Amino acid sequence: MNSRISLNLIGAVTQSLRNRLNTTRLQALNDQRNHLISYTQSRAAGHAKWQNIASTKSKNDLMRGKLISRYVIMVRKAIVSNNRIADPRLNSKLAAVLAEAGKLNVPKATLERAIVRATNVKMITKSLDIKGPGGCAVIAQCETDNISNLRREVKKVIRHYDSYIMPDDTLISMFQSRGFIRAATKTRDGRDVSNDYAEEAAIMANAEEVTLERLPDATDEDLATAWIFKTDASLLAPCRGELEKFGLNILSYDLCLVPYRELTLDEEICEKLIELCEKLRELDQVVDVFHNVKIGE
Repeated sequence: MNSRISLNLIGAVTQSLRNRLNTTRLQALNDQRNHLISYTQSRAAGHAKWQNIASTKSKNDLMRGKLISRYVIMVRKAIVSNNRIADPRLNSKLAAVLAEAGKLNVPKATLERAIVRATNVKMITKSLDIKGPGGCAVIAQCETDNISNLRREVKKVIRHYDSYIMPDDTLISMFQSRGFIRAATKTRDGRDVSNDYAEEAAIMANAEEVTLERLPDATDEDLATAWIFKTDASLLAPCRGELEKFGLNILSYDLCLVPYRELTLDEEICEKLIELCEKLRELDQVVDVFHNVKIGE
């Protein structure tokens, strides 16, 4: 009898220990699972934050590149329209463009190269169609007096980005020409241009749309933001005239290539494309670069 009680007692104690051990193991597994979930969520949050930072940087780099190209074009216009006078002391329009570009931190060396090109009467315009990273379309608008040299210089750059030059006019059909007019956020008589005022001006001038643009790295707050009016290429001049009648202070106007359809590529390829565009713009003979990839949101 006593032996049976002892065996039962031992069995009960053993079962209790097993239950306690299982409970401990289960708690340990739960703790490990919760730690893993917490780590995964933290990592995902960190990755999302990095993606947002990368996206913002990509868009800022793109805007910066477009800004530089815009002032290269403005320098050329200022010189060509004033009998190719390249001395800002004798060309007030050029002096104004250079002063404004300085406030927006446009590289001085880039402006100097633009001045040299604008004074060369042998310069011709040339567009190069480039198959870019991920199979995207890139158009490089150039000014050169030696097309063979231009193609060599471009090839040296693009070969590092899985890109190559296509036959002329292969990719241009993927783009349409659109007019872009930049206007200050204050009217010529000093009044603030509100959203409603800008939209009303866009309607009166037959602009397709109007957006507020903020430029990165601007040292002049008045130039840091601007209203961008988009219009059909053929209506650029009349649209600009109507906006001026509305009292807007026009900062610049030019034609740009806009893709009919934008490609969505992965982050790594987008970064490679942006770097390619920057390297192309650093070439003396390249004026502007356009592509058909959607950058950021």
